[in-house]
Amino acid sequence: MRLLSKTLLGLFLVGCTWNVSHAEIIPTDQITSDVFFGNGNSNGNFTVSQKAGVEIGLRAKVRYPSPLDDDQSNLLGYDIDQGVYYIAEPAVAPRLDRASWNVDWSVNSDYAETTNNMLSNFTYNLSVVYDPLSTGGTAGIAGYDPLQAGNDNSYGDNTTDENSDVMIGSGGTITDIHNTYTVAQNSTNITFSEIGLSNLYGGLYTFVFTVSDTNGVVASDQIEVYVGVNPPAAVPEPTSMAILGMGVLGFVGGGVARRRLKQKKEASNS
Repeated sequence: MRLLSKTLLGLFLVGCTWNVSHAEIIPTDQITSDVFFGNGNSNGNFTVSQKAGVEIGLRAKVRYPSPLDDDQSNLLGYDIDQGVYYIAEPAVAPRLDRASWNVDWSVNSDYAETTNNMLSNFTYNLSVVYDPLSTGGTAGIAGYDPLQAGNDNSYGDNTTDENSDVMIGSGGTITDIHNTYTVAQNSTNITFSEIGLSNLYGGLYTFVFTVSDTNGVVASDQIEVYVGVNPPAAVPEPTSMAILGMGVLGFVGGGVARRRLKQKKEASNS
């Protein structure tokens, strides 16, 4: 019974850990607004987080040799958990000086149109932690404010498409744009100057996008990108864990019932 008690406790703790660590992640791969940075980018394969009226979307995708809006996990038969992406090779021709993959990001300061918060109501940080996982690289960390770095971000709101987005300069100053719009989007490569990880080794790249106000972090989103190393298999979802837990409880209950039946038989024979 002690072993079974520990098993049940373990299942309970696993369920609690999943719920805490994934509290903001929602079960969809699409952001609320359209995807309007650049041309031909579709809405899908994002890890989406929503909290306090703020929505963040992150995804890793193939950039070279031909751009896609997806990673390579499904293509190569990997069953991975939400928030995890897989890229087979760190760098490929024709751009061996850049990572073969990009991270797309989107932030919406009022995705449900209930808070009236503009982008200027918050500050932003996109950080990346690199773990070589013994592939030969050197561990590193970098971070920057993606809404302040460069002038090629695309801005808009829930009604914007790729033909109506605005950029700094043509759409006004950065202050004007941040005071006017609720959505900012772009795509970045780890070799770009704002991140500056020049190594192109394989390993694990963990991206965290945080949105903060004067009181601290309001919302955050996180993805893990496994590059050139096997990604972990998907773990059972809470529903699966609950079914497994019910199975264990059924096993325990069945054992108790059998013992009681045996005791009744022995009593009647005596």
